[in-house]
Amino acid sequence: MRPRIRQIVILAAAIAAFGPAQALAVDPETAVGGSGSKWFSGSLLQQSGNNCSILGGAYSETMVSAIAGYGGAPGGQVVKIGDRYYASLLISIPGNPCGSGSTVVGTDLVLPRGTSVDTGAQIRCFGQPRNAATFIELTGGGWSFMNSSGPYCPAQVGGSLTGTPGAVGVGFRPLASGQLYQLFVPITSSQTLQGAAASPADEVRWVLSSSGTYAKQGATYVWANVFPAGTSSAPFIYFARNPSVVPFWNAAAPEGQRNQAEWFANLYSAGKPGTLCYEFHQPVGPTIDCTEVPGWNGTVTSASDSWQVFGNGPNGGYVPLFYDDATNYTIHWTFTPNDGSPTASADISFTSLPGPDGDGDGVADSADACPAVAGTEASGCQPAVQSDPDTDGIFGAADKCPDQNGGGAPDGCLPAGAPAPPGPAAPGPAPPGGVIPAFGGATATAKLKRSALAKGVNVPVTCSLDSDVSATLSLARAVAKRLGLPLKRKQAKLSIATAAATCTAAAGGKLKLRLKRSFAAKVRKPRRPVAATLVLVFSRPGAQAVTVKRPLKLG
Repeated sequence: MRPRIRQIVILAAAIAAFGPAQALAVDPETAVGGSGSKWFSGSLLQQSGNNCSILGGAYSETMVSAIAGYGGAPGGQVVKIGDRYYASLLISIPGNPCGSGSTVVGTDLVLPRGTSVDTGAQIRCFGQPRNAATFIELTGGGWSFMNSSGPYCPAQVGGSLTGTPGAVGVGFRPLASGQLYQLFVPITSSQTLQGAAASPADEVRWVLSSSGTYAKQGATYVWANVFPAGTSSAPFIYFARNPSVVPFWNAAAPEGQRNQAEWFANLYSAGKPGTLCYEFHQPVGPTIDCTEVPGWNGTVTSASDSWQVFGNGPNGGYVPLFYDDATNYTIHWTFTPNDGSPTASADISFTSLPGPDGDGDGVADSADACPAVAGTEASGCQPAVQSDPDTDGIFGAADKCPDQNGGGAPDGCLPAGAPAPPGPAAPGPAPPGGVIPAFGGATATAKLKRSALAKGVNVPVTCSLDSDVSATLSLARAVAKRLGLPLKRKQAKLSIATAAATCTAAAGGKLKLRLKRSFAAKVRKPRRPVAATLVLVFSRPGAQAVTVKRPLKLG
């Protein structure tokens, strides 16, 4: 691992996305802010909902993810008073919404003090088709879904969609599973902003209203820093990301070194060359200086006034050390200019994880009520499954018409005079045909008997649209190797059973999984359960295939 500092280019956030191309492939941040533009990302919002595309019955999973950001100031510099810059929002739909197969996401924007929308520039938006590697610009394009239509991003902001005080509405749009959408609103500030140093913090906040999620509304924010106009002679260390230290458990590290954390920090250097360094303070033991950590390069040049610490952490942060469990530490950052002018410094403290975190949700296994599932709640679990009788993706009290499919309307009610929505087909941006599988027969944590599997096990499946379905039961390389099964060089997994069938919306279908004869004896031999993965692929003419993966135990 060779962490270092560099000029800010993009803060990464991975999710995936969609729609009819209206421009050539682009990088959204570069298209909006220009080459070398600086961008800052904030907190991660995760909204849970009911996934129907599963083995065994409905379950809760993360349905909508979003990250707030800002940046794109002129010349690739930090934001200063009077600059045009942008509030950004990156949205992903990692889950499989029930009902229509899509979630309708409304977006409200709350700006910090002294900041307003710059009406002299366009609101712009971009999307990335499912399984694609690049974005396309959607500005000026429109969507059509469930008897409704609208623009991917509005020409101007309007009234709040969520009723949030001080918010402006920035439109709504349907998004299907696997899609990614990025939105940019031009803004300008008439006063300095101090991010986390202000009280209350200066932040750009997005409030989302998402169908197909239990809570429906959620927020993501980023601390915003705006500097005085002109050239400032005083360097400044600040933290744009919240949290700016993220503890995590690295199961791939050697025993005793797995409790780790990634660090984030930003420097406004005022164009001065110098050195950025840190001191790491622990409750017991010596202070560790950056010069004692191999690979650190804190050299700052006059090439830019904006710098960011980065490294090889899960989110691109710097990961120099490992820690004792449940211990509080402090990082003291210092920038020393070469011209002898005063140094700039800032402190940040954090507490390491109290122990292993197998599912990576930030809740240690010792306190995690669902240690095998990455949860969004403090308990480490996903919320309990909620019912949606009319399958419109609006749950509980938020559904004002619980006996009527609202066709994606935020209140769950059809507009006056609107026809009833069709069956659960995906919208234009979704995979053609909108296959939304739902399975029965084996739960995600159930065991398939190996003795029965040798003879053939029937797995019933249901689907919302007539489809062809294929199944592959496979073992990871390490498991197959432990069982003594033959593997080719660099083969990551081994298929031990396959099946294919036709699934109809009316009657479903049945898959008969049978162990390959050459593997049967070795697979049946172990006394303990064997971990396996079942992959089901649904396809139909003119539609993009839908793949569902579920872990199983072979008992």
